[in-house]
Amino acid sequence: MAVTEPRRPLPRLWRLALLTLLVSLFWGHGAALSRESSEQPETGLRFFAVGDAPYGNAEYAPFERLLQEAAEQGPPFIVHVGDIKGGGEPCTEARNRRIAGLFQAQPVPMLYTPGDNEWTDCHRQAAGGLDPLERLAALRARFFADPEVLHNAALELRVPDPAYPENAYTLKDGVMLVLLHVVGSDNNHRAKNSAAMAEWRQRSEANRRLLREATEVAQQSQARAMVLLFHANPLFERSPASPGFAPFMADLEVLLSSYSGPVLAIHGDTHRFQFNQPLLRNRSTVKGAERLWRLEVPGSPFLGGVWVSLTSDPAEPFAISVVYPSAAEAFTSFAPDVGSHRELRDQGESMPPAWTQPQAHEASACETILSASQACDLRVADVASVDPRCDCQSTIPSSLISCSS
Repeated sequence: MAVTEPRRPLPRLWRLALLTLLVSLFWGHGAALSRESSEQPETGLRFFAVGDAPYGNAEYAPFERLLQEAAEQGPPFIVHVGDIKGGGEPCTEARNRRIAGLFQAQPVPMLYTPGDNEWTDCHRQAAGGLDPLERLAALRARFFADPEVLHNAALELRVPDPAYPENAYTLKDGVMLVLLHVVGSDNNHRAKNSAAMAEWRQRSEANRRLLREATEVAQQSQARAMVLLFHANPLFERSPASPGFAPFMADLEVLLSSYSGPVLAIHGDTHRFQFNQPLLRNRSTVKGAERLWRLEVPGSPFLGGVWVSLTSDPAEPFAISVVYPSAAEAFTSFAPDVGSHRELRDQGESMPPAWTQPQAHEASACETILSASQACDLRVADVASVDPRCDCQSTIPSSLISCSS
């Protein structure tokens, strides 16, 4: 009788490479994906946004190249919406120093808002079992005390409260940009931890003051749009709001009732690319719900970024273009001895443009990202997920998924 050896799981680096290959098959090298608003002419401000990366040493080099290629296009700034490390990685000063050095090396200004992995989740044993408040103080000292790290003085950021140097706003090309400190892990709302709850209440109040001041300036200056930059996915569709995000969601409703223009919320946290109008699903009664757009940037293990610009179309005022590394770059980063990277690159670039069939293309890609993200969150054997924006379903075996968040 023949004996069949049990199938061994793929090594982690191969799984990461295969995941990136899946995305590359949908997008190709530097491919663009956007809603119909991308067909409108872009006007004025255009910038690049990333987040939830790099996780682990293997992602550092491709992430560095991603920033380099974006900077070469000369944006006025690059945004990182937080999570500069994996949630299971140790919260070390060496890690902060390395990412701060990467930000400082960029030839364009950087806008950065912290994520939960940098401080909130540092109490986890896998992250070192450290005091989150101590790590938050270290984070502020590393990234915000030295103006050379983010080198964004030219943007003339206004910081209403020096105790929260990460909270700032500025008016750029007629667009109000607001950096808010709202993080994942329910925004550090831990009911059984008095220190965490005190921090949460104080930061929520600081966010409220910031948002109200920025909204007032935006309305008075007749800003053409507002862009909110923060880390957490606040679960816009949930009603009532999650406890940790309830203050922010209440403040957002005040903003929409006070400011008459379009609002774009850019965040990360759940590692799935999405671009939609979230309040129209379950909270359409909120005043101004139709003027709120949400962009979630892709995150590890899907290294990528999104170009954001404004259009002249009032119905769809924001245009986006999502960029992923090619499959060849992924294999170069994760498995240098694979061989024929040039052939992979050539095959990817010879494919028809991804935007020839935007609806079907968008559905396939977002299914993949959502499935991988939920598999990591739920730790299930195989996951089938449905994205309401895509109206379709996809399954990815857990053997292809590497969970490091």
